[in-house]
Amino acid sequence: MIILGLTGSIGTGKSTASRYLQKRGIPVLDADQTVKNLYTDKNFCRELSVLFGENILNQQGYIDTLLFGRLVFENKEWLQQLNRMIHPRIKAEFEKRKALLSNIHPIVVYDIPLLYEANMEELVDVVALVCLDKQKQIARIRERDNRTLEQIEQIIGYQMPQEEKKERADYVLNNNGTKEALYQQIDDMISDVMSRYE
Repeated sequence: MIILGLTGSIGTGKSTASRYLQKRGIPVLDADQTVKNLYTDKNFCRELSVLFGENILNQQGYIDTLLFGRLVFENKEWLQQLNRMIHPRIKAEFEKRKALLSNIHPIVVYDIPLLYEANMEELVDVVALVCLDKQKQIARIRERDNRTLEQIEQIIGYQMPQEEKKERADYVLNNNGTKEALYQQIDDMISDVMSRYE
């Protein structure tokens, strides 16, 4: 089984690529969804509140994700602490699910936005990066997330520069054109991956 790591900086269209791979019948393990699931675990939420303060919890005892997200992105040390707690859990969950899929699918996608930043390349056989020109990236984030330009620049600044990711990736999927153009690149990539690594 081939493990394809799918990554891309915020707002570049990685989720669009991920959905298309799923439509093709390829299993996608989603790091962001794994984190959302963690936030529904009250024990994990309590663990976070011990580190970051009770005010990050809502009345039901779960993480107030809007507040916590803002606080974390305003404090680099908090972000690093959070990542140290979350990344091992993502790895463990992916390895567990990989074992269930190993004899069923020839290729499985690990959708990990912070693949390089979290040093998770060792989990995958090959890496595909979705990229987009910075001005388009910023425009998409503003439209989607209703964030200020300062907040967007701050988030992008925490991530590895796109040019560095391009140098490290095995496949670069350019998302500056239409969705159909992106889909064609994905189709070509999957054909190439299957022929090279089968």
